[in-house]
Amino acid sequence: MTDAELSRLLQPWLLLWVTCMGACVGSFLNVVVFRLPRRCLSVFKPTRSFCPKCRHAIRWYENLPMISWAFILRARCAGCALPISARYPLVEAATTLLFFAIGWIHLDGRAHMPEAWGMVAVHCLFGSALLSCALIDWDLRVIPDAIDIPGTLIGPVALALVPGILASSSLPDLEGLAARAVLHLDSAFRWWGISGLLSPLEGLADWLGALSHSSPRGYRSLQGGAAGVFGAAVGGCSMWIFASVMERIVGRESLGFGDVKLTAMIGAFTGWQGVLVTLLIGSVLGSLAGILAILRGRREEKGKTLGLGSLPFGPFLVVGGLVAALGGEHVLRALAL
Repeated sequence: MTDAELSRLLQPWLLLWVTCMGACVGSFLNVVVFRLPRRCLSVFKPTRSFCPKCRHAIRWYENLPMISWAFILRARCAGCALPISARYPLVEAATTLLFFAIGWIHLDGRAHMPEAWGMVAVHCLFGSALLSCALIDWDLRVIPDAIDIPGTLIGPVALALVPGILASSSLPDLEGLAARAVLHLDSAFRWWGISGLLSPLEGLADWLGALSHSSPRGYRSLQGGAAGVFGAAVGGCSMWIFASVMERIVGRESLGFGDVKLTAMIGAFTGWQGVLVTLLIGSVLGSLAGILAILRGRREEKGKTLGLGSLPFGPFLVVGGLVAALGGEHVLRALAL
């Protein structure tokens, strides 16, 4: 039996394992979303979850993802008997479905390949971070630096370790870019009499060419890391420009700097093409949600009409980021048609 045949045989069980891991991670995300924005609490201390109303420590059989809420606790706290929000099992269910989708996409006939498991690990980490940011932003209109800043730094490293996450067309041609830079700058530098300054760039172009032939895997890792850095720069700069333009049009701040950092993190994991997909989907969904809110005439606690300015943009960017990570290439192809 070949590795591919064994992979197909074990795929349902491996997919089930990834899905169960998603349920457990979803339970942990509920803790992160509640504790992380509250500086008086630590995500890891106390180690056991507790009821935020009566501080009842939740026992292990009361903390089974989705099962405990529906069948053991029956949507009520065992300590104070007050209702437990349905959002907790919904977050667990959403994370479970996300992990299932990631496993289905990357482990389809490739469970025997280490790179496939690397893709699963990176996208599960990325998806969990995005879900946490979306929920916190929806609740408190803030995106925590404790997630988006480390995520922006981890993204290029993850792409360097697992460059297969991005399509080959999304990886920058570093050798070609360096060679073209030398070609275009050569005549100008010679005219100014500073042609010697091109020597480091020429050396870099030669080194990249040698690396691409002697170590294709190392060259692809370098391409992946560069794609992550460039994607983070494009994501952060484009959202900052968009936020500045919106502020001038509206006359007040409509997008926070948290959205800028969130988009930078998304670009760090998806490349600059993923940023395009994210902004397109996020803008369309955000506009539709704002229009629907205005049409319904809903009111906030302060009596102001709920419009575009009061809707958090982070959750819509998160949807775009997830689509960009798991199917951005297909979206770009569809738009090209």
